[in-house]
Amino acid sequence: MIKNLNKRIIARLEVKSRKLIKGFMMEGLRVIGDPESFINKYSNSSVSEIFLEDISASLYSRKIDKTYIRQMSKITNLPLAYLGGINSFSDASMLFLNGVDKIYLNTYLFKKNLNILDKIINTYGSQSVGAVLQVKKIFGRYEVFYEGGRSRSGILLHDWINRLKKKYIGEIVIMSIDRDGTNFGPDFELINFLSSIKLSFPILYGGGIRNCNDIKKTLNYNFDGVVISKHLHNGDIII
Repeated sequence: MIKNLNKRIIARLEVKSRKLIKGFMMEGLRVIGDPESFINKYSNSSVSEIFLEDISASLYSRKIDKTYIRQMSKITNLPLAYLGGINSFSDASMLFLNGVDKIYLNTYLFKKNLNILDKIINTYGSQSVGAVLQVKKIFGRYEVFYEGGRSRSGILLHDWINRLKKKYIGEIVIMSIDRDGTNFGPDFELINFLSSIKLSFPILYGGGIRNCNDIKKTLNYNFDGVVISKHLHNGDIII
């Protein structure tokens, strides 16, 4: 059991067509339950936040399900973060108006440009905006992906972080594609690489965290928190 470490333990709920799903290395998605029941469970635990991710919205260019977002925000007293299908400033505004406390961007930043961050941050503050970096090692170098880890950007992790720095983004979430949904443990090679980069904003890690010991070891690298899905959902980790 994990007790309060003055760090953030974030429950990541990946949703597709209003079903809670989970994949293996961001592939082979399968339905594992009902998001509402898991949100209710985490709302009565010591989890710090709920991270709701529509994993197919950007990939299939679907509009954000505003009604569903509003319903989810009403059933939890925890801060609610959202990722998926955000394609404009008006999308961001709609999410904040419907109970979302923080938004994360990924695909839009690659397919369009980073300038959307300026308007959102100037209006809502940097604490309300983060970026998710889906990371995979390609030919010995860490590269960032988008569209649920399916599309290769060709941009190196270090370079993308430096570009985000210039936008005064609130925080970043590093998701290891190679460890997502696995039993392999966190990617400590990636974690060591990240610890060598001087960052001016909070950083969270997700991917392969199996148990409380993995959480403690990961947080020893001065991450501000961890993002967990599979092993939190199945009860291997109790917060």
